[in-house]
Amino acid sequence: MKGKQIVGLIAAALVFVLVAWIGVGAASSSTSKSEELPPGNNVAVVNIVGTIDQTYYNVFGNPTSSYDHNAILDLIWDMTESTENKGLMLYIDSGGGAVYESDEVYQALMEYKAITGRPIYAYASHTMASGAYYIACAADRIYANRNSTVGSIGVYIETVNYAGLYEKLGIEGEYIKSGENKAMGNAYDYLTDEQRAIYQSVVDECYEQFLGIVCESRGYTREEALPICDGRIYTATQGVENGLIDQTNCDYSDALNDLMELCGADTVYERSADYNSLTSFLSQLLGSVSSSETERLLELAQNNNNGRPMYYYAG
Repeated sequence: MKGKQIVGLIAAALVFVLVAWIGVGAASSSTSKSEELPPGNNVAVVNIVGTIDQTYYNVFGNPTSSYDHNAILDLIWDMTESTENKGLMLYIDSGGGAVYESDEVYQALMEYKAITGRPIYAYASHTMASGAYYIACAADRIYANRNSTVGSIGVYIETVNYAGLYEKLGIEGEYIKSGENKAMGNAYDYLTDEQRAIYQSVVDECYEQFLGIVCESRGYTREEALPICDGRIYTATQGVENGLIDQTNCDYSDALNDLMELCGADTVYERSADYNSLTSFLSQLLGSVSSSETERLLELAQNNNNGRPMYYYAG
């Protein structure tokens, strides 16, 4: 065993020993986000940053990525119930992500509007593509930095075959199936023509859902939208020209001030994560534990999005 791996294992052992010690204190001192209510007439900021997906937690109970799906839904619902909230500002820096989670946020925003009648504005920072643009379609007005990348309206399903890799690692896989299509998209077998057609039907349905939302939000007919919504990305200027966004050559404060003026808000509420600093440090320490090349390759093979429909742009 290499020296770095030994040090890593010792560090990991220390981390896990400390988990039990800090766990009860951290849990008892944390406050449920749903119990927080901002003072005054406010605009609440909803941060859509990172890859849109379900929330995954580490051993300390902290989200493992910048995008926290559960916290976003909690915030939208809390603002729906709050009488002091006057509108939502979506700050977006995301290439999208999973179809399910993108639609869940969109539906929560549309429910917020239906119940409260309050406005929603969206601002694109570096990227507002695919599933992130899907979510932005809930906004009444969409702003973008002049250097933003927008669009990528479409869906895909990825399947990756690791048969050659597994063979080199001495791994053999076999599925005992109730039908030929039960385990389709697995890492051991190549897709058949029938299975490709099945996946294509799922992609087509998800795309039509996306297309319909864009048409409803931006006032297109289906025929007008099809040439625009072919998966390509656009600059912010091109987005204005084709009607995907409303305004560029502005910064985030311009969009926020416009919304505050519209709804008569005098404060901005942005909910911050309340993570124990010690657990955050230990999370980073645990993540730094080195692994072998074989372990990293196996992790890559296991963590792909095989068979999942995705509204995602990876640029």
